[in-house]
Formats: sequence, structure tokens, C-alpha cells
Amino acid sequence: IKTFKAYVQLPEHIKEFVATMHYRNYSLLIEGKDFCQEGPQLLLAIKSTIPNFDRRQAIRQTWGQMGKVGSLVVKTVFLLGNQYTEEGHPDLKDLLNLETKKHDDLLLWDFHDNLLNLTLKDVLFLRWLEGHCSSVQYIFRGDDDIFINTDALAELIQKVAHRIPHSLFLGHVMSTFAPKDSKKIFYFIPPNFYKRKYPPFVGSGGTLFSREIAKQLYRISRRVLLFPVADIYLGICLSRLRIIPQTYKMFAIHDFDDDDDEKNLCAYKSSLFLHTKSPHHLIKLWKGLRKQGVKCKAIFVL
Repeated sequence: IKTFKAYVQLPEHIKEFVATMHYRNYSLLIEGKDFCQEGPQLLLAIKSTIPNFDRRQAIRQTWGQMGKVGSLVVKTVFLLGNQYTEEGHPDLKDLLNLETKKHDDLLLWDFHDNLLNLTLKDVLFLRWLEGHCSSVQYIFRGDDDIFINTDALAELIQKVAHRIPHSLFLGHVMSTFAPKDSKKIFYFIPPNFYKRKYPPFVGSGGTLFSREIAKQLYRISRRVLLFPVADIYLGICLSRLRIIPQTYKMFAIHDFDDDDDEKNLCAYKSSLFLHTKSPHHLIKLWKGLRKQGVKCKAIFVL
């Protein structure tokens, strides 16, 4: 009775999470068939949502192109959950089918896609990766509203991979956070979910990790209950594995500035990734960085 009373007092979105947090057996509705055929070594796993067609297309036209970057063959895959017409979402099935036929780079699972289910998206992707893309050695996990400097990412991998091949988990590490106890906050965490300070975790923006870590994370995730915040959940899993995430300054995410003169373009060229305001800004930035005559000093520092 006490537990039930605590449940009914939770915010509605937390109730929805609690009601489904034990279930992970979701069908894969769309699965790209051939995107690992070229033997990619670096897989860019980008979380998206069904309506974000324009963001995905902008990524395909810019940093998400399949090809060789540095010494690595790179491929992008988009991770999606479902959105249901009975809940008021428009029916985008036909558009999604067209996108799938043309690009073959989507993974769509039949679960309700929302902010609290991003953890589920991570776990399902890790499960899928277990039996797919055997050539992949490194995974970059990010969102569809960022610009990734793939040249800098490939250079980073070459510089650090040989040092920590079996425990490679890099990002902008957060280490002083504790659960939010106010129900007015969207990411409110019920007191019985986690009572201590969170273990170190990689904050939003992007995460780079090795295939070996992906395997370990998936195996431990089968024994760790899902958590409403995806970044913190992976941090909890890493702590169970006794792996400490590594931090690099280049993983601090920056915002895109409208004033993209030559000086600012050089600043962007030295960043690993940026938040972008729109697909238009992403394409504009990409073209600007590749414009002839824009010369920047190499300031890539680890």
C-alpha cells in the first residue's frame, strides 16, 4: 500500500517510465540491411526521432557521409523509437518507408519514443550491436542536433586508442551530480531510484567508446534496472564494471554561432562537436569549413 501511494503521487511521465521499465523485448520494425557491408571501423550511432527527417538528411549530406576519414572507414546509423497515431502523432509511415528504401541506415524499435526512453534506446542498440557490424571497433554515441568534426574524431581515436583499447570510454565527464528531488523538474528522480551521489558519467553531447566496452555494457545492463536518464544509466553500468570514464576537453559541447566569419570557422574547426540550431545551420557550417581559402592553424590538442 505504501508503495502504491508513492506511485500515484509521481508525475505522469515518471509513472509511464515505471510502468514499462522492466520490459525490453521490443520488436525491431526497421533494420538497415547493408550499411555494414563496407566494413566500417567507426560507427556513428545517432539518436533521432521519426519526424526529424530534415535533421537526418542534413547529417547525411555533411559529416554523416559514409566513407574514409583519416585511416578509418566511417558509417552512420540512426536510432529511432516509435510514435503512435492513436496518441495524436501524424502518420509518417509512408515517408519513413521511402527514407528506408533510399538510405538503409535506420534502426526503429516498437517502443514509445520519449526523453525518458533514451536509456532503452541505448540498451536496444547495444543488444543489436552484439550480433552486427563485426568490423566496428569504435562507436560514437550522439544526438541528431549536433555537428561532429569527424576529422578531429578520427585523429583522436588514432592518438588514444592504443593506450586504453579495452577501457575506451571518452566524453565530457560529470562527477558531482546527485538525484533531483523536486517533482517540478522533468528529470525528477524518485528517492528509491538512487539515493547516493551519481557515479561519474559522460554528459550530453557525445560519447566515444570501444567495441569491447560496448559488449561489457550490454552484458551488465541486463542486470541493471533501467534509469530515466540515459547518460547516468551508462555511468551506473560503468561503475558496476569498475570502469572510470575518461574526460577530454574537446568533448565540451559548444553552440553554433550565426556569425560564421573566417575567425569563427577556425574556432569551429578545432572543436569536436557543436550544437546546431537547425539543419540549415549545419549545412552552412559544413560548407563554410570546406570553403577554399579558409585556412586555420592546427590546434588539435589532447
